[in-house]
Amino acid sequence: MLDRLFEVVLIQVLRHLMESGQTRVGMLAGLGHPKLRLAIVAMHDRPEKEWSLEDLATEAGMSRSVFANSFREAVGVTPGSYLQGWRIGLAQKALVHGKSLKHIAQDVGYGSEAALSRAFKAQAGKSPREWRASQ
Repeated sequence: MLDRLFEVVLIQVLRHLMESGQTRVGMLAGLGHPKLRLAIVAMHDRPEKEWSLEDLATEAGMSRSVFANSFREAVGVTPGSYLQGWRIGLAQKALVHGKSLKHIAQDVGYGSEAALSRAFKAQAGKSPREWRASQ
């Protein structure tokens, strides 16, 4: 019951911070933006989709250039960098649970194990195998 109570309090605090504009940059700032949040939620819901800047802008109901600029200002990184970070975080969770790299690549939107490995190393500084061994 304490865990649930903590979740409720945390949600209320985060909601207050977003609504009052106290989050300036980062994912919370992006989620606090009425249009950007739509694209962020879409990336989180469907990380396996081959997202283009145009697709994300459409999700947000914005033009490509306005979306790209607004996203970078609010979140602090480009939409592509954000998506890569989200995907690699999901890959790390799956690696901890012993899932194969081939299945992880499909689940998080990379066409091959090699593509996932390159992105993983760029994001985490280690190959998936090295990262898993260090855990």
